[in-house]
Amino acid sequence: MTIEMNSAITPTGLFGHTALTGGKVTPAVARTLLNVAEAEAYMAVPTALTADGTDASSDAGKLLVCNASSVITRTLPSSLGAVGQWIEYLNLSEYPVKISAGTDGINSAGFDAIYVLKGNRVRLIYAAASDPKWICADFGNPAQAYASSGDILSTTSTTLADVTGFSFRLPASEGFWFRFDVPFTSAAATTGIKLGVTLTNSTRIAYNVAAPVAADGVSAFFFGTGASSGDAVTATGVETVSGSPVYLATVEGFGVCTVDGSLLQLQAATEVGSSTITIKQQCRGRCWWHPTV
Repeated sequence: MTIEMNSAITPTGLFGHTALTGGKVTPAVARTLLNVAEAEAYMAVPTALTADGTDASSDAGKLLVCNASSVITRTLPSSLGAVGQWIEYLNLSEYPVKISAGTDGINSAGFDAIYVLKGNRVRLIYAAASDPKWICADFGNPAQAYASSGDILSTTSTTLADVTGFSFRLPASEGFWFRFDVPFTSAAATTGIKLGVTLTNSTRIAYNVAAPVAADGVSAFFFGTGASSGDAVTATGVETVSGSPVYLATVEGFGVCTVDGSLLQLQAATEVGSSTITIKQQCRGRCWWHPTV
């Protein structure tokens, strides 16, 4: 289709169109068709991947969705049709997905695999015919945990219990950093919060807890260390504040496990039995893979 112009002006390259000729605009048809082809390839999402497997060079330009009930490994093809082509992976599972390049390298020679954590999406670009063949700029994004609505935990028990929804599945023999930001209320100024983290099949876990216990000043916070799975850190009271204050505690640390799919879990309790601690909706958790070469 052409568009008649009433002006003698003949600009070129206007919004992706070719030069005006005789007062007519000729659409850049080839460019439009290329964009449609790219969109169709990108939307060609296959059935969710749920097991180990090797992806094909024909998957170039596609988004591959993973939704497994265990840790799985997807192996990249040995090459794609041309340098600059790519494959994307989206992980909808609670379990990490390992993306392996065999011995072909990702970002650097000898670095041959990455993990895609829950809720994350990465693009691997075919960059060269020799090691390292692949480039990936976004594999370091954390898995996240958050509450959809309402208070998360309200307890009068002094025994640590799981905070529902605030957990992460980990692969074996890999290091992971984690952090939980825990907003909470207390029934009394003399009642603090008790926090801990468990990791099944752990070979190493260490975490620090910080919680408010007093008025602003050098003694405002209680600090404690968790040196093993489930080690409880108990804060002594909270700051006395009028109204209905919300306090913020933090837990951050590092863990390694021996079995794929092991569970890293935030736990909480009250310092004083029969006095309520409530963890609020704004609680959040994050977990990062710590790669080693």
